[in-house]
Amino acid sequence: MCSHSLTAFINENSVLPQPRIYAIFLNIGKALLQKKEELQQAKAEAEEVLHYKAVDMADPRVVRNYVNDMRDLLAKSSITEQRSFLKSFVERIEVGDSEVKMYYTIPMPPNSLPGETIGVIPFVHHG
Repeated sequence: MCSHSLTAFINENSVLPQPRIYAIFLNIGKALLQKKEELQQAKAEAEEVLHYKAVDMADPRVVRNYVNDMRDLLAKSSITEQRSFLKSFVERIEVGDSEVKMYYTIPMPPNSLPGETIGVIPFVHHG
């Protein structure tokens, strides 16, 4: 609670707090305001960093090979499979009078295939 809110509460309720309690509330209010300003500054700095973060571009040969694989996959798939695949990375399509805009994320294969770990059945040796 900042000092003007506490003062308004006191005035509205005709409460006269102990000077020490009032000082404690003022200190808490000041500390909260300072923390709020620090958090807002940290948020602004984080947004600035994210705004200018460079995006690593993929190797054009890798992208070309992947596009060819996708083209082959789509050519061999049913219309339902094609639609499901395209919906997995197309965010939206906007149709205007003279142009169409498509917003998408290029689906890239993972850098490494996920491995599977199989546990060994525990055993006890007798004898």
